[in-house]
Amino acid sequence: DDVPQNEDGLKQLIGAQCHNAAINLTTRLLTNVGQGPGAGGHPSRHSPHSLQLWYTRLALFVKLRKFAYAEVEGDAFGDLDKPDLFYEFYPDTYPGKRGSMVPFAMRLLLAELPQFQGNHCTALNSLYKLLNVVHRILGNLTNGISEDGSLLDMGEQLRQASMKLWEDRECRVYFAILNCVLNQKDYVVAIKVARILLEKNSGRKAQLHSAIGRIYLRGGDVETAQSHFHKAEVLYHSMALEGRLEILINKGTMALAMNSYAEAYRYYEEASKLQPKNPLFINNMAVCLLYLGRLSESVHLLESTMQGDPALCLHEGYLFNVCTLYELQSSEAAAKKRSMLRLVAKHAGDGFNVASLKLQPAKT
Repeated sequence: DDVPQNEDGLKQLIGAQCHNAAINLTTRLLTNVGQGPGAGGHPSRHSPHSLQLWYTRLALFVKLRKFAYAEVEGDAFGDLDKPDLFYEFYPDTYPGKRGSMVPFAMRLLLAELPQFQGNHCTALNSLYKLLNVVHRILGNLTNGISEDGSLLDMGEQLRQASMKLWEDRECRVYFAILNCVLNQKDYVVAIKVARILLEKNSGRKAQLHSAIGRIYLRGGDVETAQSHFHKAEVLYHSMALEGRLEILINKGTMALAMNSYAEAYRYYEEASKLQPKNPLFINNMAVCLLYLGRLSESVHLLESTMQGDPALCLHEGYLFNVCTLYELQSSEAAAKKRSMLRLVAKHAGDGFNVASLKLQPAKT
């Protein structure tokens, strides 16, 4: 209640990482438009505004790993093709307007959702179904007709803008498919999808070569990984600071794969000097120190970085590593974790996953 009870307040809560409070606010905002939890089966009118609220709510559930809640509420929308989700269903409100009101991001989120509960095949089926729709729309635009296949005269400028929009959406679906197959550890399919993206996404070739290199490393093919890292490096040389950082990350990743921990440490240290406030580099340096048998230095590096800028370092993976090192270092690990919990309570929002602190329940 300390923020405006509207979309501005919602943005403030999300910006402050108060994701549970943001979900509560979406409940109130949806209730204001006659929707929300418990309103299923009752008459209501959808709008782009209400559907954007639903998308935000579902995305927050996913952010908080409350996948079952997202799935139950998402199921109410079916395949997102019900008549009342289209502008044509409300001719008085949207005269002459055609098409779906559902945000594309919401379609993509609901297609991805099953994988988070282990149903990767269901997610892939939904993603490929969505990809087929995108390809059909791109085919229509290529043939000079509108997205829905009608013969409306769009004008060349509008058609080109629509082509760009749907080509970007095509890449977003391919990236979602790539993430899904990587979660399955299906590296063969992952490479195929990544190569498709490499052909279609000319503006991100360097990043995609880096990604393909890491996929090959996961599969144990060091030589092919190195060749893709080299291709990425050639492209990164024209990208100033970002390119230099990515080159160092790739070199560090390759060194780790070769068990060259001291070399990897030097690469991440150089990257950290170029971008001091990036906790990823500090985290990787700490991992290298651990493998080099320098546990105390590893813990000190992570702790001193957090003390310097606590809000910056409250990443769940970062704190998970800190707490894991506490377990390796000291019998006082539980007390140190509780101290970390107080730090989290002071600087993090209500969406922080406390499980990353590896706290054991109190014995009764």
